[in-house]
Amino acid sequence: MSVFFVLGNAIMFLTAGLCIFWFSGKKTPLYFRILMLATACYATVSLFRSVYYFCYGSFYREPGITFLGFFGCFLFLFSANFGQFDSLIDDRSSALMKYRLLALAAPAVLLFFLMVFALTAKDLLPTLPLIVTVVGFLPAVPASYYQFKHLILPDMGFSFSKGVRLCNLFALLAEVFELARLYVSAAGEQTAENVCLFGVALSFLGLTLFAKRGMKLWYL
Repeated sequence: MSVFFVLGNAIMFLTAGLCIFWFSGKKTPLYFRILMLATACYATVSLFRSVYYFCYGSFYREPGITFLGFFGCFLFLFSANFGQFDSLIDDRSSALMKYRLLALAAPAVLLFFLMVFALTAKDLLPTLPLIVTVVGFLPAVPASYYQFKHLILPDMGFSFSKGVRLCNLFALLAEVFELARLYVSAAGEQTAENVCLFGVALSFLGLTLFAKRGMKLWYL
């Protein structure tokens, strides 16, 4: 068993526990509750992988059962930034138009590499698992737009925006590591896949720690 597999899953379980402990209270702002749900979705996938390995002695490679975990995770990451939070820090003024246009680079890059993955993996994966894998990652594409935009927008005077700015950076890193994992997983590179999983786990841990800081600043 790879040390990255063990450490990655252990960090993911720890991160999910911290999220539940810190963000499950009734007075917790909705933004942080959604981040907790995103983390819990990915932690559920990690739990399934761990149980499968200890039961069967091999790594789970089919995308079907884990599809809901990935899809839910990235959909929650999209929901966290879309809507109320975006309207708080983006006043829709023309002065911020350049940042909105620049932020389009993130989903464009993710979508490009997702399409490259789909084209290169069509000879490595059966059609249905490939479709499920691509659809499971798809919500990360629009999520990356808001994450990158909120990362580069100038400070509008909201104290909480400073606290959650780096949350968006770590969310982007998690999506990049997960997309990289799709490539190496399709190629059967188990060691590289475990390294990517470790990167995803560290990204969620960083997201959670900065979200905790952001929650302290939310009502200031």
